[in-house]
Amino acid sequence: MNYLGLKATMIVGLLLQAIIGIAMGTMYIQLSHHVSTFAIIYGIFLSLGEVGPGSCLHVLAAKTGSSAHVSGQVCIIAAAIGKVGAFIGVWAFPQIIDALGGSETVKGNIGLFWLGSGLATLNVVVTFFLVNPLTHDQKKANDKAFHQYLEENGFDVSCMHPVENHDA
Repeated sequence: MNYLGLKATMIVGLLLQAIIGIAMGTMYIQLSHHVSTFAIIYGIFLSLGEVGPGSCLHVLAAKTGSSAHVSGQVCIIAAAIGKVGAFIGVWAFPQIIDALGGSETVKGNIGLFWLGSGLATLNVVVTFFLVNPLTHDQKKANDKAFHQYLEENGFDVSCMHPVENHDA
C-alpha cells in the first residue's frame, strides 16, 4: 500500500481477483478434476480480495474523513455497511445458487465466480472514479481545512485540539 498508494493497491488487487475469478469460472470443469490446482487458484483468488479491498477499505475509511474529528464516525459507518453486506450475502447467495441450478450443477458453481468477478470489476470502476488519491499527509491537510472551515463559519474551536498536534 505504501509503494503503490491506497487507490492503486485496491484497483490492482480487485482487477487481479476479477481476472482469476473469470479464469476459474471459465475453466471450472477442468479445475474440478484437479482438486489441488483448484485449491491453489481459489486461495489466490481469495488472497487477492485481501490485497485489494480487504486491506484498503478500513484505511480508506480512516483517511478520507474530512478531519480526524470525523474519521471515527466514517470508520463506524464503513464497518456497519460491511456487516450489513455480510448479512445480505449470507441470505442472498444460497438463493442465487438455487436460481442458477443448485450447488450440484456446474452452472450453479460457475455463476458465483462470474458474479464475484463482476462485483470486483464494478468495485474497480467505483474506486477509480470516486476515490481520490491520498497522500501520506492527507489527514493533516483535511484536518486543517476542516478546522479552518469551522472557524470561518463562526464555530468555537477553542475546545478542540490544535491541528498541529494531530498525527496523520
